[in-house]
Amino acid sequence: MKKLISVTIALLLALACIPSGALIADGEEPTLISSAAELRALSSRVNSGDGCEGEYFLLTADIDLGGERFVPIGSGAAGNVFRGSFSGGGHSITGLYAEAWLGVSGAGLFGRTAGGSVSALSVSGSVLGNESSACTGGIVGTASGTVFENVAFSGTVAGGLSTGGLIGAAEQVSIVGCTVSASVTGLNYTGGVVGIADSAELSGCAFSGTVSSSERAGGMLGFCYNCTAENCTNTGRITAGDRLGGVAGMAQTSVFSGCTNFGPIVGERYAGGICGNCCGTTVSDSANFASVAGEDYIGGILGWSDDGADFGENGLINELTRCMNSGAVSGEWAAGGLIGDAHDARVFDCFTCGLVYSDDYAGGLIGYCAECTVSSCYNAGPVASPGSIGALTAYVSEGSAAFTDCVYLDSCCAAGDAHGAPRTEAELMTSGAYPGFDFETVWTFGGASYPFARLQSLAAPRGSGDIDRDGGVTVSDAVTALRFAMGLASPTVIERFLADADGSGGVTVSDALMILRVSMGIA
Repeated sequence: MKKLISVTIALLLALACIPSGALIADGEEPTLISSAAELRALSSRVNSGDGCEGEYFLLTADIDLGGERFVPIGSGAAGNVFRGSFSGGGHSITGLYAEAWLGVSGAGLFGRTAGGSVSALSVSGSVLGNESSACTGGIVGTASGTVFENVAFSGTVAGGLSTGGLIGAAEQVSIVGCTVSASVTGLNYTGGVVGIADSAELSGCAFSGTVSSSERAGGMLGFCYNCTAENCTNTGRITAGDRLGGVAGMAQTSVFSGCTNFGPIVGERYAGGICGNCCGTTVSDSANFASVAGEDYIGGILGWSDDGADFGENGLINELTRCMNSGAVSGEWAAGGLIGDAHDARVFDCFTCGLVYSDDYAGGLIGYCAECTVSSCYNAGPVASPGSIGALTAYVSEGSAAFTDCVYLDSCCAAGDAHGAPRTEAELMTSGAYPGFDFETVWTFGGASYPFARLQSLAAPRGSGDIDRDGGVTVSDAVTALRFAMGLASPTVIERFLADADGSGGVTVSDALMILRVSMGIA
């Protein structure tokens, strides 16, 4: 009787930690797992061909796998797929070490899942693939039709093709409230959360750490097709050769909304604060606060906006609505505060206030522009280039763009721009300076120290620390911020904003120290 009571209490406590969507069906009894031996037994069962379809498994205790090799649940023969539901009950699995067999697809805590769900689980450890293996993920290598809710992974994931901090390859999956804090490396299709995805839905997910790949690397998704990402945040560093972004490296016919990037993006071509290369994709209510640096096609939101012709489709339109960039954007060819190279794009109600630099084709909003419609947008950030330059766009291909109701800070670019109207700092602090802008439902003023119009749906920009606006954060900027903080000098409105590195609304010693750390390469 005592044993029965104790088991019942443990079960009730575990169930209390499970999201409502992960509760077992009426009358279904869970299989309880409380030890490493029982978890390995589940692996053996599934890898013997029993997919456990319709069954429910519940952790009732934290499990330490001790770093000993774990055979993924659902690996080996192609038919070995986990089809049940697995809940951590709020518990954790630590010491995971899973390694892909040569030429075998699917490595993680799970190798392959189909249907079912994984929820309320925290996993830490290492998952290793190899150049000949595909689909490596911290939680699962390949997933089809599975729901992931409140799942966390921390540690290291390294693979070949299709490598993700949570899932290597995903098809028709739902990923809600999941977090990854890890080092994720792969050859191609590498994502902080998912490496490659078809018809996946992400909501409220977050990544921190590093993502590194030869190409197609993103804080959430390496490559995605027909996917959505809503209210997702990246704070990790993303590095790759081609096609990299804070949310997605490459996206086709996908939708991103309410997403934010705080992590530096460093690559060669097609780099963007939100997406590196997209076609037929919509981005709304999203912001980039970090630096984006590379060689060609570099943008604060999108690196390269394409009509899909290079990918077997034609006439696809990309759309930016209510987006903002305050990060520094730098490249060698075609750099823009919003989009580096824009083909077949529509841009509405967006603004930028970060530095844009390129050896050629540097634009405050768009570097190189073709077949674009831009309306109710403005740039307040400095633009610099020894080549083609514009306060809004550096080049419009054969007049194939329409700019309506666009303005820019008159001091941001000596060349000005015929596609919009210049405004002084004082003018940009009044709504009358923004013709056609909707200040009832879209735009507003105020919020921390940012002096100009900002979007109601997004937080105000934070200062870059480049107080003298020379294109870099230096010790001199830190000294200036310290003087402001101590009352030894009085900043202008713009200087106050640039020195307010934490976005608190005032310049403090903390801001000066943060700028100093950045100038010295410590942060």
